Amino acid sequence: MSRWFRHYAGMMRDEKLVTVAIRSKQSVERVVWVWGAILESAAEIDDAGRFEVDAAEVAYFLRADETDILNVMDALEQSGRIAASCVVKWGDRQYQSDKSVERQARYRERQRAKKSNNNEVLEACDVTVTSRDGVVTPQETDTETDNTSSLRSEVKARAPAKTRGSRLPDDFNPDLEFAMSEGLTAFQAEREAAQFRDYWIQQAGQKGVKLDWPATWRTWVRNTIKRMPSQNTAYPQKQNKPRTVGEAAVERIKENGLGNVRPEFAEALFGRNRGRNQHGSVSAEILTLPYERHG
Repeated sequence: MSRWFRHYAGMMRDEKLVTVAIRSKQSVERVVWVWGAILESAAEIDDAGRFEVDAAEVAYFLRADETDILNVMDALEQSGRIAASCVVKWGDRQYQSDKSVERQARYRERQRAKKSNNNEVLEACDVTVTSRDGVVTPQETDTETDNTSSLRSEVKARAPAKTRGSRLPDDFNPDLEFAMSEGLTAFQAEREAAQFRDYWIQQAGQKGVKLDWPATWRTWVRNTIKRMPSQNTAYPQKQNKPRTVGEAAVERIKENGLGNVRPEFAEALFGRNRGRNQHGSVSAEILTLPYERHG
């Protein structure tokens, strides 16, 4: 269940957050958003400022790269705002728990009701409580006799334990079937798995800690596939329609540095029927034809 937390005055003009933005090479707006997400997590966990923020999830909401979010978190740690997955000086920014105030109010109400009942009994019996110095009037006290520390300990004991993040396990095996179902070949999936392990093993500090490594692998695969068209990677996308013989020949001629040739001329060079299969698409033969360079 969501809880309220106190947003400290001056956060939007905090010079330390500007310094974090400069160190991480990110915008101040993005730094403030990440900082707010950390404070929200600490409020929900309610454990002396401990927070759990998944950089991949934050990157999704901000439509940013996960590495940028990790850079912001590293800069926050360098500036002394967070340490060991906890908000530094959390207690200084948050006042006494509202739940404790409510307990005190209920306790005082019980005390007043008890006192009222006792007075009614004394009046019915016509009994006056006296002492050597005269009539004693019971005094009201605002002191809470409940053991607040014990109650908090009991609540923490009943609450389910939160799962902490961990570094990449030595025996972690990326799900290659998932990668292939997303469009990678078996070779590409193996290659990405090796790059995935090498990348996360060498990450230091908070960067190398994740709550869910299988989910991190799935995000890695999806991001890899998204980058394929724009970065001209070694993983070509499937053609929407078969290429003609002429188009394939033009591509091979360009690769061999023989200049630009119109598709119809290139197709005539190899023959209209050569290199075309029964469905009209270009066969592998036309794509592997040897060419001689001409000086």
